Amino acid sequence: MSDSLHLARARLGLSRGASLDEARAAFRRLAKRCHPDAPGGNAQAFQALHTAFRTIANDPATVRAERRRALVSRFWKAARKAPASPERERGADMAAVLSLSLKDMVHGAVRRVSLPDGRALDVHCPAGCAPGTVIRLRGAGAPGRHGGEPGDVRVRITLLAHERNVLKGRDLHVQHWLALNRLRNGGTALVRTPRGLLKVRIPPLSHHGRVLRLAGQGLPACGTRPAGHLFITLKARRGESLGDALGRFTRLWANPLRPVA
Repeated sequence: MSDSLHLARARLGLSRGASLDEARAAFRRLAKRCHPDAPGGNAQAFQALHTAFRTIANDPATVRAERRRALVSRFWKAARKAPASPERERGADMAAVLSLSLKDMVHGAVRRVSLPDGRALDVHCPAGCAPGTVIRLRGAGAPGRHGGEPGDVRVRITLLAHERNVLKGRDLHVQHWLALNRLRNGGTALVRTPRGLLKVRIPPLSHHGRVLRLAGQGLPACGTRPAGHLFITLKARRGESLGDALGRFTRLWANPLRPVA
């Protein structure tokens, strides 16, 4: 620090690290006492104070320090005015449809489903899920914004059509074909169902169209939904009777060269 700057600070009563604002405030305070227009004013003392302030204001180190203070001040003002961090936004939910067979619904399955954004996910379908069931995959939807949690995927279950088996509510309906004499005599039969082959007792003197009910053998219980039932409709498969066989033999005997249907 030069002698003139040291004397200027001493005249204004400032410490070495005082800022220009502090020098300006000290000058104004002291100048009021010795201003030539004030009672008891001293023009020489006033001029000395003014010279001391100008010396401090024109000092390069003081100017650099003031610029640094101004930059820091503007930075903090801008920081205080900066917008607050955006709020977290949850990601959007997605919907998908998954078609299952009756066998899948009875036994449960893991099937892959395609999402609207092109991704594919494996979905665990529990045993007993019925058409209209919605399986929720938490966090598998669109990603959130600004740190928000992702959305969900909701998979709605539908049923693939089947030629023979029908689902009504939670009840399974199947058909089983038997020869007419088997219906009349009764016994046991292996019936193919979505649950697999079931050994079923056929009551004697059954007829074409008779329906057998197996309680609890439909869709399995799932959550709060109870198990359904299995309904088996017996169908008669007419066989060739003795009279039909004799008629074919008579026609063949009368004209052995002519094909007999």
